[in-house]
Amino acid sequence: MGRQSPRQPREQRVLINSQNKLDLTCVICGSVLDGKDININNSLAKCSSCDAVYNLDDDSFFSKTYSYSPTEGRPEMIMPEGTDVLTLSDSIDIRIDWLQSHPKGALTFFTIFAAFWNGILAVMLSQIIASGALFSLLFLSVHLLVGLGLIAYVMSVYLNYTDIIVTADYINISHRPLKNPFIQDKNYRADQIEQLYVLKYTKSKTNGQPNYAYSLNAKVADKNAPIVLLEGMNRETQLYLEQEIERYLNITDATVPDAIK
Repeated sequence: MGRQSPRQPREQRVLINSQNKLDLTCVICGSVLDGKDININNSLAKCSSCDAVYNLDDDSFFSKTYSYSPTEGRPEMIMPEGTDVLTLSDSIDIRIDWLQSHPKGALTFFTIFAAFWNGILAVMLSQIIASGALFSLLFLSVHLLVGLGLIAYVMSVYLNYTDIIVTADYINISHRPLKNPFIQDKNYRADQIEQLYVLKYTKSKTNGQPNYAYSLNAKVADKNAPIVLLEGMNRETQLYLEQEIERYLNITDATVPDAIK
């Protein structure tokens, strides 16, 4: 499992170059931030290469360094589309846009299916209302609930985002702005997380062909079975989350059977 004690909160590296100028280096992609990337008025810096945002308004910021190298035998994951990272003095906040991170095949299928299903229901409802046989609505009640559920799911994918906040003490995962009773916010003690890994599963099928999605899983010290931290997103997003959370908490990556790399 290879867990080590959490390192001090991540900070971007601060270098002095040969011209005695201050260089700020993004810890996400390694790019050097120049003047146009820094907003002095609000003490923020944003990497123009990967869009990572850093808060510079911290007295200890310039006295700390942070460096890392990719895990041996494992490719470095770059920040995928739909991902924003805010690095603060005591935490890292990763925001994932559902629309950008969900598998496109499954999203297309559910969007078309929801439109088709609710289109038929709309025609049937208009005919029932026009005929005055309102008692027939009872026979459509289950179909109406399914239709509303499909609309809610598709809208949530197009509008929602997930916030993953990681500190040395906890991992908090929340979803907004639309709430889904089947997708709960989660909070875990960071010192209980022994290993993270990604698994592939079939989310739905289109014409008999599977639409795959990926889940971010964790081995937890006080639980016999692993837990699912986050599911429904594409491979690149989940592997990037695994990499960044393990890196922040100083968890050494280890081989897990059937895990995706």
